[in-house]
Amino acid sequence: MKIQVIRKKASSLRELGHEDVEIAGASTLGELLTAVARVEFEKQHGRPDAPGQRGEPNMPGAISRQGKTDSSAMPPRMLYASEEELKSQGRLGKVQFGELYDERPGDWEKALDTLFQDFKDGLYRVYVDGVEYTELSRPLSLRENAQVVFLRLVMLSGRLW
Repeated sequence: MKIQVIRKKASSLRELGHEDVEIAGASTLGELLTAVARVEFEKQHGRPDAPGQRGEPNMPGAISRQGKTDSSAMPPRMLYASEEELKSQGRLGKVQFGELYDERPGDWEKALDTLFQDFKDGLYRVYVDGVEYTELSRPLSLRENAQVVFLRLVMLSGRLW
């Protein structure tokens, strides 16, 4: 099932990200969060099921330990960025090329625990087709091309007089 994942920050009208994501179905908010987190985890670290070995992310053209780049496997966007790409990423506030510099393997269980703890702590909210979901066990009816919005809340700080 394909869904549209939109990331926003509460203090800004601008989107932090917008992409179509392919997931298996989800019947509760907890299952939806797990499915979306799995897609993101696999982008960064490869498959979490591989016991004892780190999955290789799909990052052609990454810089090796010797500092050499395999330019034959490098996608064109890594060789140069078009003006359109720069403007598109600039609107999000960060221009990046998708390279990973941290070679430590990811811990799927820890990532999932952090995801659920952050939700319980109220660091982000989840809206599916405009409806806010506040309980992980709440059933949801997910349709093809549903819009799932992750709204990151920004904590304000100040002084009390």
